[in-house]
Amino acid sequence: MKNGRFTLVDGLRGIAASSVVLFHCVEGHHVDHLLDALPAVVRQTVECGYLGVWIFFALSGFVIAHSLYGKSLSVSDFGRFILKRSLRLDIPYWTTIALTIALSLIHISEPTRP
Repeated sequence: MKNGRFTLVDGLRGIAASSVVLFHCVEGHHVDHLLDALPAVVRQTVECGYLGVWIFFALSGFVIAHSLYGKSLSVSDFGRFILKRSLRLDIPYWTTIALTIALSLIHISEPTRP
């Protein structure tokens, strides 16, 4: 643990999140040519990327539980925890949704090419 953070756990969470992104790229057929060029074991690993969701949530649960371990919590502490978490997560969440909608509208408005 460094600076109050679990470096290894953070790295594993990053790998788990990245595996989910790669899984969605494969399922969306965005990387078919790349996937065809990879060895079978790498393709199989990427195709199991959906498991990263479970790994990410398990590790996140550990981190949250550890951060609260040994603390006596009141209702105001819980409210403060939820507010901080919401501010940290909701801003990227809503920004990503807005960006996705904007890019979809741009894509829809583009003329089709022959």
